[in-house]
Amino acid sequence: MYRFEKTFQFDSWCNRMKLTEKEKNDLTEYMLHATLNIKKKFHIEVIENTIISFKGEAIIIKARKI
Repeated sequence: MYRFEKTFQFDSWCNRMKLTEKEKNDLTEYMLHATLNIKKKFHIEVIENTIISFKGEAIIIKARKI
């Protein structure tokens, strides 16, 4: 198992998740008003009240059939 951080560009991530405009706006407001600890944990990058990017965690698990 391998764990790593991955940076997501906010707009393209919202598009891939097929968020509606309302969902995207709600998420933006939620992230903008998150606590400082949350903003640090997810490395939320904000420029002029616009979410630019954030980091999430991912894992790769290697399995083999026996």
